Amino acid sequence: MDYRFDPDQDYVVVDIETTGAWSSGDRITEIGAVKVRNHQVVDEWQSLVNPQRPIPAKIVELTGITNQMVRDAPCSTKSRTVLWRSWVTASSSPTT
Repeated sequence: MDYRFDPDQDYVVVDIETTGAWSSGDRITEIGAVKVRNHQVVDEWQSLVNPQRPIPAKIVELTGITNQMVRDAPCSTKSRTVLWRSWVTASSSPTT
């Protein structure tokens, strides 16, 4: 495989915040991404997600995401994933 940098190839860096580190019980609270082209961030996208459970105080301290912030956010990461995929493949501004 050839892993050389292609400046004409966009790539996306994703960050996910959760209610903790256990995949079996913790939930996503935020999805964020940046699109990079030729070493420059050309677009950004983020969405809060309601985890449908309280966010532990230690996680609030670590991420700054509070229960109040996610209270009215969409509960489903599935709907957010559809929007995120459309953003990744689009060449224009993100959809939030």
